[in-house]
Amino acid sequence: MLSTGGLAIFMLAWANKKNFSWLDSAGATSQVGKEKFDPIQASLLQELSTLLSRFDSTNYSYQIEGSFTAIDRTDSAHAMRNIPYEFYKVGSAFHYRLGRTETISTNDICLYVDHDARKMLVTPPKNTFQPGGLQFQDLYRLVKDEGFTLSKIKESGSALISVKNETHLSCKELSVTYDSLTSNIHKIFMRLPDITDNLDPEKETWITLIIKEWNDNPDPKSFVPKNQFIKKDEKGSWIAVPAYAEYDVIGN
Repeated sequence: MLSTGGLAIFMLAWANKKNFSWLDSAGATSQVGKEKFDPIQASLLQELSTLLSRFDSTNYSYQIEGSFTAIDRTDSAHAMRNIPYEFYKVGSAFHYRLGRTETISTNDICLYVDHDARKMLVTPPKNTFQPGGLQFQDLYRLVKDEGFTLSKIKESGSALISVKNETHLSCKELSVTYDSLTSNIHKIFMRLPDITDNLDPEKETWITLIIKEWNDNPDPKSFVPKNQFIKKDEKGSWIAVPAYAEYDVIGN
C-alpha cells in the first residue's frame, strides 16, 4: 500500500508545484508564440490556479484541519478512512499531523513521531518552498500532451473543477470541490492508477482530503515545538524528553 502520510504531503506539494499565479485573464485567451489556446480550458486552468494558490509555500502562515482518507481498491479492508489531519505552516517551519503520526520541520531538523510504534526519527529539515510556475504556453502544452482535460460542475452553493485522463500512468484525476461564493476549498480528491495495470479501475487508489477549517491567522502558541518531544543531552545528541522516555530516537 502507498504511504498515506507521503500522499498527504504530495497533495499539498502538487498545489505548490503547479503554481499558476502568473496567468491572467488576458493571457488565458491570447495567442503566444503562434499557438492558440482553448479559451475554456485556459479559463479553467486559471480558476484552478486561484483556488490552489492558498497552498502556495510563499504564504507566511496558515493552518488546516480536516480528515484524510486513502483507499487502495485492491485492499480496501486496510483502508485509512477519515483520519484526523492537521497542517500548520509558519515561515519555513511546519507541523503536520495525520492520525497517530506527526512531523515537525524547523530550520535545523525534521522530526517524525510515530506514537503507535513509539519511535522518533530525526533528519535534516525539509524544504517546503517550491519553484515558480511554468510559462503558460509550456503548461498548456504539458496538460494537452499528457492528455488531461479540465471540466467544471456547479451545484447549489458549490462547484467542482476536475483534471482527468482515464488512461494516464500516474494520475487519472485531481478534483477540487469548493464554495462557489467564498472559493474556500472543501475537498481535494485524487485517483491514482496501479502502475502495472493502469486501465483497471478496481486497482486504483483513491485519496481524499476533507478541509473542515482553514485559518490564515493561526495562534502561534498552537504550533507544536520540537522540544515537546526531544532535547539535546550533554553530548549534543537528541534524546526523548521524560514524557516520551519510552520512545526510541533514531537518526542522531
